[in-house]
Amino acid sequence: MSPAENDSLIREFIIESYENLDQLDREFIELEKDPTNRKRLAGVFRNAHTIKVTCGFFGFSRLESLTHVGENLLSKARDGCFQLNAEMTSALLAMIDAVRQILGHIEASGQEGDGDYDGSCRCFRASGFASCRSIASRNQAGKARRRSRHVSPNLGD
Repeated sequence: MSPAENDSLIREFIIESYENLDQLDREFIELEKDPTNRKRLAGVFRNAHTIKVTCGFFGFSRLESLTHVGENLLSKARDGCFQLNAEMTSALLAMIDAVRQILGHIEASGQEGDGDYDGSCRCFRASGFASCRSIASRNQAGKARRRSRHVSPNLGD
């Protein structure tokens, strides 16, 4: 692929990413009203996934890492591990802002810039996965209690 073709593809990626981010902003506003809406969560996940996959294709590893962590949190919410709360939604909106910053750097210089987004990644990992493990443990304990109530006392007969 020629450098001109690559530049053209990157410009398209930037335009599409900004459009996806604008859509994510609107979707998060709606999710605040109904954080259990699985269809909306799936759409938000797909938008984040699209950005992540495409930036990986172009080798924008910092952008890929940032969107990957947000995508994982959205995946857990979509799969019912936990319900998005105001803190998680704020963190995801901050991720969208960080993605916009990185896209701005790419647009201006072809590079991702030197911003520090590792703290955002650690925050997502800590809050998202800790919440998911905690809820999964409670769900497993509840299932075990329900199963034990349904065991027939005459099973050995």
